[in-house]
Amino acid sequence: MLKSVAMIAAAALAAITVAAPAKAWDVAPANYVAAAVSAPVVTFDWPQWRLQNECGPEAHEATEGRTILACTWQAAGLCFIAVWNGLRDAEAAELLRLHERPHCVGWDWDHPGGTPWHADNQVAAR
Repeated sequence: MLKSVAMIAAAALAAITVAAPAKAWDVAPANYVAAAVSAPVVTFDWPQWRLQNECGPEAHEATEGRTILACTWQAAGLCFIAVWNGLRDAEAAELLRLHERPHCVGWDWDHPGGTPWHADNQVAAR
């Protein structure tokens, strides 16, 4: 499991389409990643139909009509993260959760200041 702030920063990745490789993800700016470490979070693993139905029009707009793999919302002082339970491996799900955490502390859905993921990124090289 990725635990350090540096690893979270490297792994804070954007929602992707099912067919897209990790290289299509974005990394959140460091200030959002650092703030997200202490944000109170509740996570869910949902089937695709529930993500499509419950994540709302914002998720559909953010993914430009592609398959939704994760979404984030806030209520009652908590941040809720839902991730698709059909991902092929646990690491992909963890990376999506790490990407979603900065959204808990204000990183907008259109990923301002995001940095593209590259094959030579530390996480990709593990």
